[in-house]
Amino acid sequence: MAEAATKSSTSATHIILVHGVCHDGWCWYKVVARLLSLSPGGRSYHIVAPDLAASGVDGGRLRDIPMFRDYTGPLLDALRWLPDGEKAVPVGHSLGGLSIVLAAEEFPSKVAATVFLCAYMPDCMSPPSHVLQQHAERFHVSQLDNEMKPQDADDKLPASFMFGPQFTEQNVYQLSSKEK
Repeated sequence: MAEAATKSSTSATHIILVHGVCHDGWCWYKVVARLLSLSPGGRSYHIVAPDLAASGVDGGRLRDIPMFRDYTGPLLDALRWLPDGEKAVPVGHSLGGLSIVLAAEEFPSKVAATVFLCAYMPDCMSPPSHVLQQHAERFHVSQLDNEMKPQDADDKLPASFMFGPQFTEQNVYQLSSKEK
């Protein structure tokens, strides 16, 4: 889990920041810091940015994550562990949009609202993967040094995908400073 922080536990607003593909919870660190510096009307924020399965510090391997529900497990767990009567606002970026939809479906009583931040948002008529297929058909961004690799010789497992350094620099973090 990237940064998880609490300013105070009384009347806290729960925010769960969900990363996109090829990322993990660390990508939210500046957002977490900024939110924690705010305190509207005496309320505080309880913020978590979990690493989804097989991402970040999660020790799982992609081949052990057969279903999207398994990949989204850390987000589902965060909602499951919320105390009764409390709600959270999941914020999804990129592929994280599909994760927050699943979370809202699984735990409607624990989700106050969902926020799609440059995220995939499925419609109610098509399978969730439909938005990914539409994106691939409409936008042809150079793949540069991205890697897609089969996980097994029989092609029974989904292929793994990873952004390459050039693609990341030119298309993902092109507006970020080179400083760490």
